[in-house]
Amino acid sequence: MAFWKEVRKFFEIPFVGLKWIWKELAPDVPKPPAVEHPVSAESRSFEAETSQMEGLAKPRFYGECQRHGNIIAQWTDIAGSGRERLYTILDLGEGPIEEIGNVYINDQLSSKYPGVSVVKRLGTMSQTVMSGFEKTKLEYTQNTELKEDIPIYFLTPNSFFDDIEFTLSLPDGLWGQYDDGSLFKNWITFEVKIREYPDGEWVTLLDTYYEECTYKPHFYLYKASELGFEIERGKQYQLKFTKTETLSHAGGDRLDLRSIREVVDTSFVRSGKTLVGVRIKATDRLHGKMDFKVNVKGRIINTYNGEVWTLQYSNNRAWVVWDILTQPIIEGDSPET
Repeated sequence: MAFWKEVRKFFEIPFVGLKWIWKELAPDVPKPPAVEHPVSAESRSFEAETSQMEGLAKPRFYGECQRHGNIIAQWTDIAGSGRERLYTILDLGEGPIEEIGNVYINDQLSSKYPGVSVVKRLGTMSQTVMSGFEKTKLEYTQNTELKEDIPIYFLTPNSFFDDIEFTLSLPDGLWGQYDDGSLFKNWITFEVKIREYPDGEWVTLLDTYYEECTYKPHFYLYKASELGFEIERGKQYQLKFTKTETLSHAGGDRLDLRSIREVVDTSFVRSGKTLVGVRIKATDRLHGKMDFKVNVKGRIINTYNGEVWTLQYSNNRAWVVWDILTQPIIEGDSPET
């Protein structure tokens, strides 16, 4: 056993020039028992890691080109239909630039997918926060099954957040089955508690149950603030998740702790950064790992026509080189600045 652990550690090491990621993919659609019933639901999930590692990009780019960008924030929540929705912020480098064109997801135009919205910022100094991205969330993907009467604990890594969210899921739906193959409503009970770490008293956030007769996966989003618990910035918290009882184990009764998020209630404008915000609702065409590409017209530079200097977009290599060598600072949005 120790040998195989060492082998796994070896393959988890990132190599220079290569990015190897050991990550279990989301399971396939669960197969129901051989009984006659309509099945139309499919399990959807997003892969938290992509080939574009998180970090802060500071490049300048010129001319027309296609860029991957750099993922500087990424999290999920639950859409009104009960499906997961992915939020991604791409940093394309320093602005201001002339134009952000088409956005591609997995080499297809984003406009070709249903449930996708794109927000763009050109990197000006006075740009506003992207609509729908007013809060930033640090997500910790768990995908851990809650076993009956075996609590799972989670300690928030940080203390600079204003709220806590968590998502519970029924990845196989929730249902029971009699010996003759007919189905009935199954139910499970569970509780969620929270305390200030390390010495606070446990406070019950949830003590409830789910009751369903469906094969369709369900996702449930909860916020500490909406459950009557106030988070104080500057403190760490510990959460305790426990599945307490199941009506019948003859059926689908799996309950997962899907993810936990630290919510930062601050609108990050990121002045001077060229940004693209993408919101994606999980569908049969969009789930798992995402690859993003963006067509752009690059940096606005200071050009000279023989009489006056003007801030504008240009493919002229001479002005591009001049801009690179002089490193001018552009402030404001008007051509005069």
